[in-house]
Amino acid sequence: RARRNTERNIKLALYSRRLLQELRTVIDIDYDLGTGGILEIFDDPKEFEHARRYAEEMKAFGYDKQALDPAGCVALEPALESKGPELAGGIFTPGDEVGDAHAFSQNITDICADLGVTFLFDTAIERLNIDGSDIASVDTSKGQLTADAVVVSMGSYSPKLLKPLGLRVPIYPAKGYSVTIPVSGSNSAPKISITDSNHRMVFTRLGDRLRVAGTAEIIGYDTAINERRARSLLDVTMAQFPGCGDAEKAEFWTGLRPLTPDGVPIIGATKFDNLYLNTGHGTYGWTMACGSGKAITDIISGNEPEIDMSVYALSRFS
Repeated sequence: RARRNTERNIKLALYSRRLLQELRTVIDIDYDLGTGGILEIFDDPKEFEHARRYAEEMKAFGYDKQALDPAGCVALEPALESKGPELAGGIFTPGDEVGDAHAFSQNITDICADLGVTFLFDTAIERLNIDGSDIASVDTSKGQLTADAVVVSMGSYSPKLLKPLGLRVPIYPAKGYSVTIPVSGSNSAPKISITDSNHRMVFTRLGDRLRVAGTAEIIGYDTAINERRARSLLDVTMAQFPGCGDAEKAEFWTGLRPLTPDGVPIIGATKFDNLYLNTGHGTYGWTMACGSGKAITDIISGNEPEIDMSVYALSRFS
């Protein structure tokens, strides 16, 4: 089951990456893109060996991963030099990219608005109104809306909106934290994205900032920042990369990841003729964004998606 679900996620992720790369050839969009790949590092030799075998399996799905010894990790990212003696090895994915999802969203919004798309910000979605097998209208805090098609893409909050319709959508909020550290003038901040398997943290360089993310709290819909948890990310970062940036100016953030039981998103039609889902991407929302958006567009338009989308349908939980 784990192998099956991994294959489904990789197919959608690689499809999304290709579409994003194609998108950049037709529009100019600035979002602190980094194309240096992603390096996952390991302190435990057993974990590294397991990851090495896993990387070999991923090649069968078209996902290029390369095993590196500690010296190879340091050569790829000199900021790891002080940690070198502790490393068991690393797995490098050269084709992976990083970017600022918030900046991308803001810029793509401006581009879409120029093309005639209307965005309603500061507007709460209150309920979906049914008329037979259709969604007749959507009640919002600024009035009622009607549409030919309705797509629910509300992350962790999707089940709350869909439950009154009799739709059970198994999505559970997992609270995560990030810390953003200014790194201007620093030579010790990593240049490429690093996933630390020991601390379960990700370090990503976004221009003149270092974004650090990690932890998972299963505590419902609480989005208050736990200062202790957030600061622990900062403390680990400064210990791993001394002098990487200005810790005094670090900014904390928290959000909810929409997890499904099998770790695969829910994308596709529902029992209502004009209601569709594009949600439950867990920690891979940014990774799978372009592919998911294109696929749900094809489904609504009656076109055949480029990849098999039946495996992402809500019906798999029936």
